[in-house]
Amino acid sequence: MYEKATARLRWVVHLLAIDIRALWGQVGNEPFSAVVDTDDPVAHDQVRTGLLTPFYKHDQS
Repeated sequence: MYEKATARLRWVVHLLAIDIRALWGQVGNEPFSAVVDTDDPVAHDQVRTGLLTPFYKHDQS
């Protein structure tokens, strides 16, 4: 289970690293959520990452 969580975290970090300008342009430094997809979760090998949902900005009220 730990290995799967580590692999998933690596995919999220990869997505953020390759698309940080687009992310910053959409959410700035506000809290946000998004669902991230990869095409090979079983092999624990990063093949491709992408967003399944748009960024959701959390209200700070």
